Amino acid sequence: MDNVPYASAVGSLMYAMIGSRPDLAYAVGVISRFMSSPSRDHWTAVKWVLRYLRGASKAKLTFTKNERFRVEGFCDSDYATDLDRRRSVTGFIFKVWGNTVSWRSNLQSVVALSTTEAEYMALTSATKEAIWLKGICEELGFDAGAVMIHCDSQSALALAKNAVHHERTKHIATKFHFIRDIVADGIIKLYKIHTSRNPADFLTKALPGPKFELCRDLGFLVQKRFSARRGKDLSSGFQSFTWGFLLSSYGAVDLFHGKLLRRIEEVEKLRSFLHVTGSRQARGIGQCLVRRLINLKKILAETSGRHRQRKPELIGSSPIGAVVFTIAKGRERSS
Repeated sequence: MDNVPYASAVGSLMYAMIGSRPDLAYAVGVISRFMSSPSRDHWTAVKWVLRYLRGASKAKLTFTKNERFRVEGFCDSDYATDLDRRRSVTGFIFKVWGNTVSWRSNLQSVVALSTTEAEYMALTSATKEAIWLKGICEELGFDAGAVMIHCDSQSALALAKNAVHHERTKHIATKFHFIRDIVADGIIKLYKIHTSRNPADFLTKALPGPKFELCRDLGFLVQKRFSARRGKDLSSGFQSFTWGFLLSSYGAVDLFHGKLLRRIEEVEKLRSFLHVTGSRQARGIGQCLVRRLINLKKILAETSGRHRQRKPELIGSSPIGAVVFTIAKGRERSS
């Protein structure tokens, strides 16, 4: 590994992530934890991210004109996702005038003892970012008012709004409790948001292809996808949801008969859920999933009785599942 440019590659990906690619934030955060002594598996994970970036090279932040000036943020956390020190991951994304301007994905400084505590610390980090953005807007002459922060944890919202003694939270450091004063002063307002509509979800964990691209669209990161290998335009909706990533996001790229049947059932459940929601975007995603089901059933017919593996194509899909799986397999071999 002495001749492998691991640090250089991670630094280049980090430069792209900081500038205009929030979809790389979690993947870069994972691979940058092994800068001191990377192994061959970590380098493979970096190449997965580069492969995703090649397929999604046309993705870009899109800024639109909005009549109402507003600063709003979305935060999320993933409990104990770091397998080495069992620390949680904080992720938040902020929009000004409806356009994404700030985002972050990082490990929390201390170990959280519950999901509520992890979400509470993520809310505190998002509050500090909100105060900074509010100050910048006021210096430029814009009255931002109260900054809206959306969180998908009802318990964390209750803990931030109700400044009373809680038996299970008395050990939390004082620096995390300043959010209560900020809420009481009306500087920020906290709102509940459903996990399916939270764009910060892809900053904290590995997601399947459809959910990853939904978060990317909610964050106004759009692209006109084009596959150089097949010469095919992949710009319509969620066509880049490939069956290969659907399997790799769960840990392995197996096309064995039984596993493929279970994956088909999962896609059918997701399609049924989207059909119930009834929105126009959900119906578009559902139509794409119908085409995916047809492809999956064709693969099932081809592989039935042969039990062989195939290599997936990750053109425009999420790199996170492959990164996490690659590092996890390296950890198993080393142990």
